[in-house]
Amino acid sequence: MSSYDPAIRKLYKQLLALYPQDFRRRFAEPMQQTFNDLYKEQPRRLDKLVWIFTETGMGIVSAHCEQIKQGRSMNRMIRDFRWSAVIGIAMIAPFALLELTLNQASKTVANFPFALFALLWLLPMLFTFTFMPLIRSGQTGGALTASPLRLVGRVILLALLALLWVAILRDQLPCFLGVPNCD
Repeated sequence: MSSYDPAIRKLYKQLLALYPQDFRRRFAEPMQQTFNDLYKEQPRRLDKLVWIFTETGMGIVSAHCEQIKQGRSMNRMIRDFRWSAVIGIAMIAPFALLELTLNQASKTVANFPFALFALLWLLPMLFTFTFMPLIRSGQTGGALTASPLRLVGRVILLALLALLWVAILRDQLPCFLGVPNCD
């Protein structure tokens, strides 16, 4: 059992907490057990872990979209900070899969660039969380220009977050594609 085992299991449990409450109540325990069983079979397969985490993340987005279709409270979900986290995960998942499948150095847990992916996750999460009040204001018919200074500040912050994310992604894309000596 490696030192990563408890942390990976805890991370998956926290990911399951992002599901809607009804779904969690019915499926979280069996999903956690299935993950534990799969992880026991192949604990060093980082590509399998990322696949499971990505598929779970897509399931979370799908479950929330289903709630929206059923007319559940959109405002409650928009205000929820966890929704921003799910969007951040969805934004980095394809690049994590590229990194794992094409970059031979990242095949082990020790060589995977966790800090880079944490930053690539944090930027779109902050972008979404900053953008949500603008969406909420537009949905409720609120005047976006009621506080122009706040609006300008948000727009500048959104632009900086987007530019930083694109710049990092552009710099790291050759690494994700498996180019040797890309740094």
